[in-house]
Amino acid sequence: AISAGLVMTTSAGGINGVRTLRKIGKFTAPLGNIDAGDVGDAALYYFSDLSKRVTGNIHFVDGGFNIMGLGVDGE
Repeated sequence: AISAGLVMTTSAGGINGVRTLRKIGKFTAPLGNIDAGDVGDAALYYFSDLSKRVTGNIHFVDGGFNIMGLGVDGE
């Protein structure tokens, strides 16, 4: 499975607070924000022979955001 981080799309732009999360991600995620191409590249990996023996995996494509955690205001 691919667990994509926040990708800025037309639909995402309508979600309250999404721009703030993108700004946080830019400075918090070790590899920065992602785009749709990053998620597509992960999908190509799974459709290729390179992943033929990969099973039961969650592939995070989020610039490392998930490993950093999201702080609470004031912390």
